[in-house]
Amino acid sequence: MWPPRELRKSHIYLIHQSATEGLPVEFYLSAFYADGRPAECNISLYKLDEQIKDKKENNEIINLLKNPLLTTKTNQYGVAKVVDKNLLKYLQEDNEICFVAQDEFGKVGFRKNYFYISSSEVGLHTFTNKTIYKAGEAVELEIVANKAEMLLVVDVVKDLKVIHSQTLELNQGKANLTLPYNQMFTGVITLAIYSIKENVGNGYSSPVSIKTIIYPDNKNLELSLKLDKESYRPAEEVKATLEVKTQDKQVLESALGITIFDKAVEERAQEDKNYRPNSFYQTYLHASNNYENISGITLDNLKTLDMSKPISQDLDLVAEILLAHTNIYFPVITETNRFSASYSRLFASVIEKDLKEIKETLESQYAKNSLYPTNEPTLFVLLGYFGDYFYQLKDPWGTNYKVKFFVKAEMDVMEIVTAGADKIFDTTDDFIALNMGWPYFKPYGEVLNQVVSSYPTKTGDCICDSAILKREILKRGINLDTLLDPWGNLYKVDFEIHKTNYLVKIISGGKSTKEEILVWQAKANYFAYFQGVIQKALDNNLEKTGNFPRTIDELQSILKNVQVDLSKIKDPWGNNYQVDFQVENQILSFPYIVTYLEEGERKTKTDTKVKIGSKLKIYINSIGKDALAKTIDDFQVTHFSYLLNTNDLMESPIPIGTNYKPIFSDLELKGLLKGLVTDETGAVIPGASIKATNFLTSLVYQTTTNEIGEYLLIGLPAGIYTVEAFAAGFLDISNQNVIIKETFITALGSCSK
Repeated sequence: MWPPRELRKSHIYLIHQSATEGLPVEFYLSAFYADGRPAECNISLYKLDEQIKDKKENNEIINLLKNPLLTTKTNQYGVAKVVDKNLLKYLQEDNEICFVAQDEFGKVGFRKNYFYISSSEVGLHTFTNKTIYKAGEAVELEIVANKAEMLLVVDVVKDLKVIHSQTLELNQGKANLTLPYNQMFTGVITLAIYSIKENVGNGYSSPVSIKTIIYPDNKNLELSLKLDKESYRPAEEVKATLEVKTQDKQVLESALGITIFDKAVEERAQEDKNYRPNSFYQTYLHASNNYENISGITLDNLKTLDMSKPISQDLDLVAEILLAHTNIYFPVITETNRFSASYSRLFASVIEKDLKEIKETLESQYAKNSLYPTNEPTLFVLLGYFGDYFYQLKDPWGTNYKVKFFVKAEMDVMEIVTAGADKIFDTTDDFIALNMGWPYFKPYGEVLNQVVSSYPTKTGDCICDSAILKREILKRGINLDTLLDPWGNLYKVDFEIHKTNYLVKIISGGKSTKEEILVWQAKANYFAYFQGVIQKALDNNLEKTGNFPRTIDELQSILKNVQVDLSKIKDPWGNNYQVDFQVENQILSFPYIVTYLEEGERKTKTDTKVKIGSKLKIYINSIGKDALAKTIDDFQVTHFSYLLNTNDLMESPIPIGTNYKPIFSDLELKGLLKGLVTDETGAVIPGASIKATNFLTSLVYQTTTNEIGEYLLIGLPAGIYTVEAFAAGFLDISNQNVIIKETFITALGSCSK
């Protein structure tokens, strides 16, 4: 009797498809009714042309389909396998196809699908003579490839462990292999066929073919279920008898878990798997404890098959599909032409993970409390909760780590050492698992920093001799005459001048007392006092008069009010400071807040206005130790600046948000080029083409002159450029070695053509 009308529509699924250039296209199909029963039906595959693709109704599409690419038939379990050599050429033209299923009652099912075509240049397919094997049966393999000759490796895997491995050579793209029966061939067996010579793609992947078979080995308990009748009405009570036996038919007391599902619910679950894979289907799978099934047949059913009975081809195909979906093994192929015998490199990731908490705990203790270990008792205390963990921790070879503490130069060092593979310390394979160091002078050095940096503010001078330094730091509780280094020796103090800073150096003689170990360095800006006084005087004058000095006389006049005479102030080498006044053009950005209405709501955003600004700068320079101007040791001591005026360049609104990149966000880090193009008489040339080419990168930046012959190129990276001008009816002109500086405007002046 045929199924009720509403149950007769079939559903089609495309399973585990594979398509590689030069190999047969291989895939499985399944068809089921809405109540979950398998559908034995004819399934035809069609190519969708553009006219059909535009149709939305399935019935309309079905009526337009003609000339199927192939037709197959599902078996009693609702599944079919297709291996076709000619299908790939149609898929390469358009990988969208459709399937139409029709059962003996004339009911139709329809599904569209996209085929994934592998981009791999080299591919493998593996076929076995069957999927379900009896104990004692050998496995027959046929391997085909789209390359004529190749050296393959065949791994036989059980429970993710390789139990047999051998090589095999392809001849004219084919190879056959018989794997004799092995007593370890029980349960699910994975066959991994791959090449370690034919790297493809990025050079790190190899062609791989996986095939999974099964030797049923029924060691499970037998569970029987008897119902008091075959069908029930809604809300009707069900009476069932359950019995559990061993394989030798002994009855057992057992704990049972029971889940009841409507078959229509199972079909709904399959629909969810295809369209919403993370929704109801996952719940169904876990509740049914059945991660894949076809027509109610699960992997557990396959494992417990009675092999004394014949296995039909239909059931073997079900097993092939189920096992293809349940495989979790994949070979990891690593190739190198170098062998590393370095244990530290090979086991670095393992050791780093084991010692991560130790390292982070010690770093935290030092950051928060300036505490670090100098021996094992202090290490144990500082590790706190992780102390016991560390002393029970084993290296990759099962040996406890050893901890070493020592002084190296300016650092207290802790090393955690492993004995290596020989498990014996102080041999050649020992290596350092973790190295940490801390500057032992830091507690005194931070006080020294404060003393040296604050002294000029109080006195207008820097500490530049030992007597003053010892006196000032003694006020903070540190006596340099009694402070000893880790080897029990007094420290030496040295003074040095480096550009704008006086340097105070603390030196240790080391273990031999003859070394020169710099354990700490403090610095003070010798011009800092005068810089503060001058800046304040300039600010006060600007507030009162609105003027900024442009000459040395104007500057000296302002500084008289604060008793500063630049002509009498000397640099550390006794030279007068050089004062220079310059006007510089720069690109400036000014953020401002914009208030606006959006859908009646008052909102604000930050905008940026980009301008060209002119700055007046006062540079105070030193001629250095050689007392000669314009030599290599000259340097800038400080500078003071004042923004004279700005002209609008452009406005670039910058909405608030993390994904927006302002068009001119990097303008301040780049330069501008401006110029004028004229003819021989001095008449301007509008519309002339300007091209600036970066000498180093060969990048080209272009613009045209405006109606008065001027041009402006914005956002040029710093560098050397060739600037060319072109205009119809005029000779081309080229300017070589034009230097563009960041944040500066480079002006070429007029260019005659």
